[in-house]
Amino acid sequence: RLRAAGLEDRFRYLGVIDRLQKLDFFRSISLLSVPAVQAEPKGLFALEALAAGVPVVLPAHGAFPELLAATGGGQLFQHGDTTDYMSSLATLLRDPEAARHLGQQGRAGLLATRTAHHAAAELDRVLTAFLPSKKP
Repeated sequence: RLRAAGLEDRFRYLGVIDRLQKLDFFRSISLLSVPAVQAEPKGLFALEALAAGVPVVLPAHGAFPELLAATGGGQLFQHGDTTDYMSSLATLLRDPEAARHLGQQGRAGLLATRTAHHAAAELDRVLTAFLPSKKP
């Protein structure tokens, strides 16, 4: 499809990449957007981008609205609305300083709410609430 559309030179397939290559990739981009058709239950790629300080432009479905509400690291567009999607992308591409600020905000928000420490504390809270307490 890319070749038929004359866009083959605008696409680069990286294949399977290791952690260092992934970090290099995130350092090389100014924003990440994956207009996922299906509702993503986790959005791991978005979490990785935010951890690297890269702002995201994502559809307003699946895990993305909750993720961006918690981190503030990007913009949502109405799923299936090409005009809204292009507008969201253009806004950040035209204002690199705003994009950089969103990336910093997203990283800080992610570190404040989504680390292994936070996951362990939440698991402890849930287990404590549902498991009977031991009495001496």
